[in-house]
Amino acid sequence: VSPTQQPEGHLSRTMEQIDKNLSEDWSKLSDHIERLSAREDRTVNPIGDLRRKTALQNLARRYRRFAIMAPCVMLASFSFLNRRIYSPTWGLWSFILFNTVMIACCIFDWWLYRQISSISVTTMPVLDVVKKAWICRKRHLQFIAIFLPVDLLFIGMLYAASDRNIYFTCGIIIGFVVGLTIGLRNLYRFLADYKEIFSAND
Repeated sequence: VSPTQQPEGHLSRTMEQIDKNLSEDWSKLSDHIERLSAREDRTVNPIGDLRRKTALQNLARRYRRFAIMAPCVMLASFSFLNRRIYSPTWGLWSFILFNTVMIACCIFDWWLYRQISSISVTTMPVLDVVKKAWICRKRHLQFIAIFLPVDLLFIGMLYAASDRNIYFTCGIIIGFVVGLTIGLRNLYRFLADYKEIFSAND
């Protein structure tokens, strides 16, 4: 081997070793960066995650409460079968419609409770959390849009089932106003919690 080839061979092996070392260092650095990024993704906004978690807990608790209340309220529907207050036909139809609505509300609220409870801000990506919450909010509003005309029909049936007594009519009107007020207040709370979920990282 000529003296001129030895330095070239040595230089080639040296460059290969440097290239190998750089590749290993780059691989280690990339792995480290990925671990840091993953850690930052989990803790990018702990305050926002806490607010979102609290809002989800509020929603789940409220949906569960309404799901439990519906069967309890159904007990009051037996008053519609009182023939001294309601006519037999309209009283029976009011009883059937009221209980049908309450059963539907119970099932739907329980479904929403299960859906909200399945959302985890610690294990699910933020996009999945927001998407699933948005679907629940959409279904909630759709349910209201469907059953609001049914509620108005029920009020009309109550009036038809009564003897048109002025006191009973005033009771229906007062009950409607009170129920609407309570419903709007709870709807505002639901929407406020959903808004908190959507804007927690803003």
